Amino acid sequence: MNRPLTRVLLNVVARGFYREHTGWLIVLFLGVFVNFFWTQVPNQNHLTEAQILANGFRLVILSVSEPIGVAALLGGGFLYSLKSWHYVAGRLKSPDVQFMAYSSNALPGREQVMSWAVVQGVILLPVVVLYLYAMVIGFFFHHWQVPALLPA
Repeated sequence: MNRPLTRVLLNVVARGFYREHTGWLIVLFLGVFVNFFWTQVPNQNHLTEAQILANGFRLVILSVSEPIGVAALLGGGFLYSLKSWHYVAGRLKSPDVQFMAYSSNALPGREQVMSWAVVQGVILLPVVVLYLYAMVIGFFFHHWQVPALLPA
């Protein structure tokens, strides 16, 4: 990350993306994890805490074992990446960042691609973490559809 273009892009694009979409990300990702692990069961007098946690864990397994759950996971990741690309494209058109169109073209093409790959990786980090979590669950419980589809 010693490259100057990478540092500028991270400060201008990635930090701006997270600053603008923090509320949406918190609601989306914490909502998913809270739904899986702290699902309220009506009349909790007859269930122990371990049974409630096991019920939430069954929801996780169900979401990575059913084709609809896998499609929802892939669709959510695809929509998130579209949203990030839309933000980056809009951000680069704003007047305060137009200097990058001229200054970044002075660098070699390979360095530009590497810098953009790092920035896109930082922006897609929440989706990558969610995909890795789903892949680990799918791997441990022998639902091979998720570990096979998500890396692609």
